[in-house]
Amino acid sequence: MKTGPTALAVLIAAIYAPAMAPAQTATPPVPAASGATAQAAPAEATRSELEAVVVTGQKRKESAQKAALSITAVDGASINEQGQNGLQDALKSVPGVVMQEQSRGSTPTIRGLGADLPPGVGDGAVATNYDGVYNVRPEGSQSMFDVSRIEVLRGPQSTLYGRSGPAGVVNVITNDPTFKREGHATFEVGSYGLLRSELVLNQPLSETLSIRGALTSQNRDGYMSNGTTDAKTFAGRLKVLYKPKEDFSVLLGTEAIRLNGRGVGTVPAYATEPADPYEAPPAPGQRDKYQGQKYWAQVDTNVGIGRLTALASTASAKNEELFPTGPNVVEGQDPKSLRQNSFELRLASQPESALKWLVGYYNYSNHLVVSTVPTGSPAGTTLTVQDTTADSNALFGNVSVPLAAGMRAIGGLRYSSDKKSVKHNMFFPVQDSAGSFSRTDGKIGLEVDTGPQSLMYATVSTGYRPGGWSLAPPYDPIKPETLTSLEVGSKNQFFDNRLRLNASLYYYKYKNYQISDLFFPPGSPFPVLAFYNVEKATNYGGEMEATWRASDVDTLGLSMSYVHATFDSSLVLHPDPIGSPAVDIQGRTLPHSPKLTVAARYARQFYFESGASVSARFDVRHVGSQYVAPNQQPLSFQKAYWTGDVSVSYRPADANWSLTGYVKNVNDVAVKTGYFLGYNTLAAPRTFGLVANIEF
Repeated sequence: MKTGPTALAVLIAAIYAPAMAPAQTATPPVPAASGATAQAAPAEATRSELEAVVVTGQKRKESAQKAALSITAVDGASINEQGQNGLQDALKSVPGVVMQEQSRGSTPTIRGLGADLPPGVGDGAVATNYDGVYNVRPEGSQSMFDVSRIEVLRGPQSTLYGRSGPAGVVNVITNDPTFKREGHATFEVGSYGLLRSELVLNQPLSETLSIRGALTSQNRDGYMSNGTTDAKTFAGRLKVLYKPKEDFSVLLGTEAIRLNGRGVGTVPAYATEPADPYEAPPAPGQRDKYQGQKYWAQVDTNVGIGRLTALASTASAKNEELFPTGPNVVEGQDPKSLRQNSFELRLASQPESALKWLVGYYNYSNHLVVSTVPTGSPAGTTLTVQDTTADSNALFGNVSVPLAAGMRAIGGLRYSSDKKSVKHNMFFPVQDSAGSFSRTDGKIGLEVDTGPQSLMYATVSTGYRPGGWSLAPPYDPIKPETLTSLEVGSKNQFFDNRLRLNASLYYYKYKNYQISDLFFPPGSPFPVLAFYNVEKATNYGGEMEATWRASDVDTLGLSMSYVHATFDSSLVLHPDPIGSPAVDIQGRTLPHSPKLTVAARYARQFYFESGASVSARFDVRHVGSQYVAPNQQPLSFQKAYWTGDVSVSYRPADANWSLTGYVKNVNDVAVKTGYFLGYNTLAAPRTFGLVANIEF
């Protein structure tokens, strides 16, 4: 049976569900919990309805069910309780999302679009923001602490965000200071010698001033047999909130992260899985040391016609590394230095206004230097592999206009101007390249309230990624990549808000899709990283998410994504390893695009006469086959797989602490997350642990 037509039929049915549903639906009976020691939850503890999910993806607070776009929110409390310590762990069940492994962290791919071009050379198709600030590199993804929620917005968001994300946006939102004295501590132990701790303190200093500090550390042995892919992490964050009145506030923040240890590990790439996929060659002396810091300030005020927000930030980073084996046999600094600055100014309509609008200005700049010393080079040899600068300015606006009762028109415009420069010296003669790119993008659409708890929407929007230059002769320019998106979606709640059903369908057309080519030229000991454009590509599919509160103590969830993404134009990438057949990618699948992904979960709450409670959760996921790199070679192919997680939590009566035990990747499947010059990176094997949370 072919999965494509079946999956699309399910998505279409989910979108048109509200049109076929009755206006009023009786609440289903609630079964009591079974067992001699457990009982149905007491009235004060029950939650017969699904909790409302509030998001700010459209730069205003609203229910996710009222946002006319495809969005998923992941709760921060669940991230902490389940021991989901990185972005890859937190987003693994979000439909349409695949995580790409990088040297120090992970980057998200949404609907098959991600970041195969390195930072500084190309722009990622997904904009990842931490507390509203875009981050060009993935290191911050390794440490999730004191997180309020993570929002994933699928599809072009050019008219809403300063930093354009043609594939979508991931917002990591941490907790701001409150005017309540509170805090929590988390301690986690687990397999591979895992020790993790987190401490959060929130302290009001006056009626108008409050401070919040968060610290975390993580130590874990490596997953690979040679001790690599370990974790030696320390991070901290400090926020200060000044709020003298309800319609004016100043938020100051600073954050620092230190990553030590042996760094990411690789295994010889395989087409047929070996007996021990995590068996890696010896890597004596391998080390990786990264440190980064960020400062930001945000001012919000009421100016009568709307809410004015100004957000400024600056960040820097540096790294020292030694990789004696694997795809990069080098000692160097990646980055040797990184400085990025951003400023965003936006004015939005008042929350109570029926006409909802947003206008903004955005500036972003960075300077990134990467250096390396190939092993065996003469003393004092240093090659500046990459010296790039970028400066981006954008004007953007979005509006929702009431047309009739329950019907609104959506519109937006964006103008982007990008300047880039590259100083080349990757084992080749030096050559400098510089230039500018510009683009106007837009969005039009319609949203209709089809019932008291139902919304349907349709949009046409565009997005773009600026061009650049290849790092290898003849240093050809990379053309800007453009995307045109058509999307329809539906959001619904039934049975007195016990059942939530959301679905979306999309159709993408790409022009000048940007792709990388990493290979060893015949007879050369040095790799070449080149970039090209594929003239045309097509991508269509959709997502579905359903959550059902079957009873006051039982919750079931089901999500699905379908992606059909193919190259429509011819391009032959260099074979890797040498001697492999070259592949013309025309008609083949885009990387990071599993055709069918399904995730299901079941959570059960048990309440006891003593007042204590136990909650159990079971998650299972099926991920379709995919290429984890653009080269379409057997060594970069990840076959379809099933996996799952189990967790059990205990909370005593009237207590301020809880204890959670978990097992992740219960069937111990080895999953490829990247491919580089004959080597694979792998996701974590089966792990288990115990998390203690204390609130005060």
